[in-house]
Amino acid sequence: MSSIKNTLTTKELEGWLSQVFIPVEPNELFIRKLKARLLEVRGDKVFSVWTVLGVLAMVLMLILTSLGFALRILLVLASLFGLIDKRNKTSGKTPLPATGA
Repeated sequence: MSSIKNTLTTKELEGWLSQVFIPVEPNELFIRKLKARLLEVRGDKVFSVWTVLGVLAMVLMLILTSLGFALRILLVLASLFGLIDKRNKTSGKTPLPATGA
């Protein structure tokens, strides 16, 4: 294989690039529209399927966590009532009569 020799020197390449690529300033209207699109969601698909599934999973986890917390509170209350009842039975006191509703 033969080696390929560069036909352009660095100065020739820089000169050619400066002629081809002309720097431009963006229009003020373009900048405002670009910023507005970055801050606002537009289009038919506002939410993707994965976003909806993620939110539903998080809501389900929040519900299950709240249910677990409520069950723990109920267990604590039941154990407190059990301790109070046991204390009343061991000390010989009669428990308060239950009032039927």
